[in-house]
Amino acid sequence: MASTSTAPPAPVSLPLRTLQLSAPAHDPTGPAPTVCLARQGDYFVLAHSTLVDDMTPPLWAVLSVMAHEDPFPGFSLGGKGSGEMFWIKTYSENKGILEQLVEAGWVKVTGRTLKQGFVTLPMVEVQLEESEISHQCPHCEMFEQVGDAERFKRCQKCKKRYYCSREHQELDWPEHKKDCKLLALDRRAEVENRKRRETAAYFGEGAEKFTL
Repeated sequence: MASTSTAPPAPVSLPLRTLQLSAPAHDPTGPAPTVCLARQGDYFVLAHSTLVDDMTPPLWAVLSVMAHEDPFPGFSLGGKGSGEMFWIKTYSENKGILEQLVEAGWVKVTGRTLKQGFVTLPMVEVQLEESEISHQCPHCEMFEQVGDAERFKRCQKCKKRYYCSREHQELDWPEHKKDCKLLALDRRAEVENRKRRETAAYFGEGAEKFTL
């Protein structure tokens, strides 16, 4: 009787969308990173799709700008994907990123702009599904990556924060409990202002310099 063998299970990979960017404008000779669109709390960022090495931080670029006049523009009605809208930073180290995200179909430019200081911020609408977006654990600051075996777990109360483990969720609760109820009501500007007031107090500055 012929012997049989069982094939090893196929590796599990998260359905995160990845994109290889061109070399950054501020370092044209630098490496071209492969990134995911990710949520860092209430900010949209780009994170490395896989762990590069122990010395390279997983966060690659911050995209969102919390504009004073309209920090959280909301969601489009009947749009594609997540549909969440945000003001995107397109200057300095982010120069050239927006065009690549539009070409890849990750975001759509809405046509609205906002003048803030010396820069003009375009508003974009996220075209990816929520399942294609990575999330960050606020305790260890790691992001979901394509090689992970399973997704991070979402807080069942606010449904706005994600954790890599039950242990990290419990460790983060003393901080998260300050905002959980507000996040459940989508009062994100109040959450952002609380954090900014703490920053102001830490640096000994007036809160009006930081709050929205």
